[in-house]
Amino acid sequence: MTKITHRFAFILFLGLFLFGCGDKTTGVEGILIDGKNKPVSGVSIIFKPVHPKPGHEQFETKTSTDGRFQITGIAPSSEYIMTILSGRWSTHTAKKIKTPQPGEKLVLTAPIKVRFNQLKDGTVVDTATGLQWLVFPAQEITAANVVKAVKDLREAGFADWRLPSSREVAGLLENPALAKKTCCVWTAEDSSESVEWVAYEDDNQELWTSKKVSPENRIVVVRALTPSTAAAPAPSAATP
Repeated sequence: MTKITHRFAFILFLGLFLFGCGDKTTGVEGILIDGKNKPVSGVSIIFKPVHPKPGHEQFETKTSTDGRFQITGIAPSSEYIMTILSGRWSTHTAKKIKTPQPGEKLVLTAPIKVRFNQLKDGTVVDTATGLQWLVFPAQEITAANVVKAVKDLREAGFADWRLPSSREVAGLLENPALAKKTCCVWTAEDSSESVEWVAYEDDNQELWTSKKVSPENRIVVVRALTPSTAAAPAPSAATP
């Protein structure tokens, strides 16, 4: 009876020891896509804990050619903020993630979409439409002079800026839950020189926060990302 008791105690101790030496971390997998649902490769995915713990302050990995990323060694049952870092553009896109139990892996079923890329020249590329946007500070702009002011623009090395249509402005809305009615932007329909001063829905995305300029002291302009009339090579929005 004593031998059986000792043997049982030894097995129990061994089991507890092995369990205690098991993997006490966890991992997360996902995929990063652009506005056209194409993979975004070579950008950094950064995980920062909401409540930092020693040894788990920050973790970083890069997306592969198919946009996939995998991060391991992070603290289990913890909240992290996932952000995205590129050498060529920035984004407001971020995601709060709750990690699973120790030894388990969380696979994000829905891809993480990065639609807007704010480039280092101050322009913003909408990867869903292929349009490049710019908020240009300007003084004393009126319906009488806004078209000429836009034609004279040579910002970011391009000479083909134009006023957006009201449909294009409305199409910028990405998150209706965050939107607020804001006044206003100059628009022109179908390359017409007839302009309107119209309100829009501001959901705090990259274009509307790219420059802190009041609406009356700016012009919001747009161009196709790769037109034949470009004055300089257009930047790529989907590469790091």
